[in-house]
Amino acid sequence: MGFKEDIARIRVEQGAESPYDAPDNWRINSMGAKVDSSFDLPSTLPSPPPATDWAHAAARGVMAELSDRTGIKNHLNVVEESVRVELVEALADIIRHADKHSRVFIDTDHPGVDEVDVRECG
Repeated sequence: MGFKEDIARIRVEQGAESPYDAPDNWRINSMGAKVDSSFDLPSTLPSPPPATDWAHAAARGVMAELSDRTGIKNHLNVVEESVRVELVEALADIIRHADKHSRVFIDTDHPGVDEVDVRECG
């Protein structure tokens, strides 16, 4: 597994540990601080809400990546719960759609043909 794949795996794990779309009452600990996946969660918190499917888990991973980006992470921390839920749902829908309708693969057997749309393969 390469570096990029390692980062992707880590972000999906972080998205599962501290879901961006988790309810506010889960995201806030007893001291009123936001839950941060880089720290141990207080033992009084229940387990984070599980992802509904692989695309939901991927969307949470995308949000974990964005939440670690300078310039955007502070803005993402103040988004209302309903908007966070809608954002993750929209990302998951896009990921599902892309998987269902846009699968491509590299054709190494035919020089000059870089990608083939699976939909065109019958």
